[in-house]
Amino acid sequence: MADVKKTTGFGEEKSFRGKLASALWDYGQSDAYPFHMPGHKRNPAFMTLPPVNSIDITEIDGFDDLHHSDGILKEVQERAARVRGAERTWFVVNGSTCGILAAVSACVRPGERILLARNCHKAVYNAIELRGLNPVYLYPKLHEKYGIYEGVEAREVQRLLEIYPDIKAVVITSPTYEGIISDVEAVVRVAHEAGIPLIVDSAHGAHLGYSPDFFPSPVSLGADLVIESLHKTLPSMTQTALLHRCMGLVDERKVEKYLSMYESSSPSYVMMAAMDQCVSLLKDQAGPLFSQFFGRLEKFYQDCRGLKNMRLLMPGDFQYAKGYDLSKLVFYVTCRAGMGPWLYDRLREDYHLQMEMASADYVLAMTSICDTDEGFRRLKEAVFALDERLEDYDGVQTQGKDCSLATGKGTLLEENLNRPAIPVMNSAQAAERECVWVDLKDAPGHISQTYVYIYPPGIPMIVPGEQVPKAMPSQVVRFQKAGLKVHGLETGETGKEEPRMAVIAPEKEIGPGGNIDE
Repeated sequence: MADVKKTTGFGEEKSFRGKLASALWDYGQSDAYPFHMPGHKRNPAFMTLPPVNSIDITEIDGFDDLHHSDGILKEVQERAARVRGAERTWFVVNGSTCGILAAVSACVRPGERILLARNCHKAVYNAIELRGLNPVYLYPKLHEKYGIYEGVEAREVQRLLEIYPDIKAVVITSPTYEGIISDVEAVVRVAHEAGIPLIVDSAHGAHLGYSPDFFPSPVSLGADLVIESLHKTLPSMTQTALLHRCMGLVDERKVEKYLSMYESSSPSYVMMAAMDQCVSLLKDQAGPLFSQFFGRLEKFYQDCRGLKNMRLLMPGDFQYAKGYDLSKLVFYVTCRAGMGPWLYDRLREDYHLQMEMASADYVLAMTSICDTDEGFRRLKEAVFALDERLEDYDGVQTQGKDCSLATGKGTLLEENLNRPAIPVMNSAQAAERECVWVDLKDAPGHISQTYVYIYPPGIPMIVPGEQVPKAMPSQVVRFQKAGLKVHGLETGETGKEEPRMAVIAPEKEIGPGGNIDE
């Protein structure tokens, strides 16, 4: 029998170390600073769990069952609800996606209407498809200069509820990926006047409401169901999320029913321990931690007023938002279009600062209570050095002005993301139809059988069941030239072939206004 060497997993002995584990270990030991999620930022001061192998268990005696909790898991979830100020809180180990699926399913029956902002995450669209719902879209205003969706306006929600009085629930995202906060309280009033619940995807807002220096959480503003990703902005492990029931318009038994369907029947105790640890930290130390965090942010924003060729976006930049999440640092390049990918790459390669994402004209750095003074210092020095380099146009490789996604009416984002959809059938009906793959240039006029979206953040350009607009092929090319990742298309092994798109087979198509098989 072969002699099996002992290994500690990540010491000098590498006989049992897999390729992915090795890559993760090497990255973790490097000097790369994480201005990206998860919110613990690999800071050992905030992640003090015992070694994973010693606490990774299943539902053994004394450790309860998440889906039928009456012991320790019931106790820690009740504590999480008290800390957050919710009526009921559920631990979710499948991420906010699972919480969104359960929330939508609990509020809207198959075939009913749901009102959602078009900039909702793809998880909301997946819930609509799974439940066979008929969506009504609200289009938030797009900032003409920055190409960022602003907040959802309550008066627009009210207008659509008057047109479609059979809508059963409203879904919005607040804060957004870039930090835009909607007037949740006003939207709650409108929804409740109509007797329907408001679901808030607050995946990026788990940190809100723990300090007067930050905006309140949707939980305290009357939203009925709120989904938060602990891992995005707080010290917890990736995939950990909370689903809060805050008002009485939603039957909690339905929420539990759908959570048991969508969430793993073998939830990770390591993840649940990380969630409980995070809640304990917030209960005992939220005040001083958020005070220190706000102080770092305040100084950083003040220092960045000296930038000449880029701008750190601030609350006053957005006219149609209730507020702005200061923890999202959005650096918008002002001197030349299409510079977001260049700035992202330079920060990573030259300064070992890993950003969360890049758009055509800006980069996003995510911060949390776990960031350090040293991290902020490195970022400040890097952006000011790159600000100087932006003066030298000849030294900057970019695609040029055609890459810009914003700067006014008729531009790429305004044309595409604020273009009213042309639905022919709902996404569930489209999913059941036979499809064919066609070259993207030949897709206009056909009915899409796939989602095409920019990721991150996952906002769809088109949804199954919608007619492909004439301008879409050229728009996709421009998105790709701008350095954005467009998902949902087939590009072949080399990625250089003509993109192809799944559409409903021609003989199965139904023209706009035609009969739809129910």
